[in-house]
Parts: sequence; C-alpha cells; structure tokens
Amino acid sequence: MSRLSGDDAPRTLGIATEPTRRFIGDMVKFGVVIEEQLRAISQSQVQNGTVVGPAFATIRELVVRHGRAYTIQPLPRGRWSREPQACYANALHSAMARKWVYVEGFAIPKPGSLAVLHAWVANPNKSGVAHDPTWRAGREYFGIPFSLDYVLRMYEKTGHPGVLDIWELGWPLLRGDDRIEDVMWKPPVES
Repeated sequence: MSRLSGDDAPRTLGIATEPTRRFIGDMVKFGVVIEEQLRAISQSQVQNGTVVGPAFATIRELVVRHGRAYTIQPLPRGRWSREPQACYANALHSAMARKWVYVEGFAIPKPGSLAVLHAWVANPNKSGVAHDPTWRAGREYFGIPFSLDYVLRMYEKTGHPGVLDIWELGWPLLRGDDRIEDVMWKPPVES
C-alpha cells in the first residue's frame, strides 16, 4: 500500500471553505511562524467540524501541545537515505541506522509555503536540531520526538512508516488509545 509523505499534499478530512483558503493564504503571505500557522489551521478545522478524537481534535493540536520547534542543520557526512517523497521511510531508516531520534510533525519546505506533515531525525545529543534526510533544507520544523519502539510497532501494524496520520487505525494518538506521554522519546537519565 502506498502512503503519501509529508512532501505531498497533506490529507484532510474536509474541504476548506473560501474564507478558510483566504485566511491560510494570508498566513503564508505575511510569513506567520509555524506554530501560529498550526494553531490557526487546527482552530479552523475544529470550526469546520473536522475533528477526529476526544484526546486531541486534530493532528496539529497534538503537535502544538506536545511538540517543539527545531532548528535545522545539514546532515553530517556519510550515507543517508534520500528517496524523494519518502520522508517517513527516510527518517525511520536514518533513526535505526544512526541510532538517532525519529521526529514527526510539520515543516515548512520553503519561504511562503504552508506547513506539511513531515518526518526527520535529531541527534539524541542535540535533540533540538532537525536533520532532514529528505529535503536538502526546509525552512521551519515543529514536531514530536517518538520512541523508536512505538514507530516500529505502528509500522508493523500498518505496513508503512509514520505515526501521526494513521487513519487506517482510527488515529490512535488523537483518540487517546495510545497516550502521547507513553510513546514520546525521552532523553536518557544521567546517573
């Protein structure tokens, strides 16, 4: 089964109304930062009745409440998976091969763009820095670091990488079936 990656148009549950399209266009035109963009679009989705779960109404709400902003740095030298349109697979492969942290959330690919679902990795020693094995250089990143065990468990259940937009399982994070606090990556405790 094929899965759209964050590089593709994001999946939505409803069709945006004309006022919503104008509002989103204004956000892009005026360069609103990613977190504000996510909050505004989530609020618009709720107002339009595009609500998924009782724990979190939208994927954007979940990411805003439990995610963080990331700075971007180029990938370190070495071999990295860079398949176009495959951000979830690229990030999962990189996390496993490098023992880095898998992060999923939203990113703005270039100035003037809307934030799209996307995945990248972070070095566990510099967890606030995004390293993107799919795009050469995105503009802004805001996401949630996930435990590799959870990402692999969801991969086994669905047959594709990705944890936020698991529509075929009914969005377990949004419904609260999987508690976000239990599946987020946590830095090792120093002794």
